[in-house]
Amino acid sequence: MKFWCVLVALLAAAGPAFTGQANAPSVHFENTTGDAGTVAQGEIIKQVFTFMNNGPGILKILDIGQS
Repeated sequence: MKFWCVLVALLAAAGPAFTGQANAPSVHFENTTGDAGTVAQGEIIKQVFTFMNNGPGILKILDIGQS
């Protein structure tokens, strides 16, 4: 569940890329899904999402939504 929060936060940080603003960042994710398999209650899992800024603007990530 946490890795979905991270993904949503990263996409939110790229908001200007989706509004058509000139010189806006454009985030590209290598993969947008992850499979943690069977997870026991209380177990901590980690998922890495590789991404690049393909736009001319600066991509600022202000929060990754950890809880």
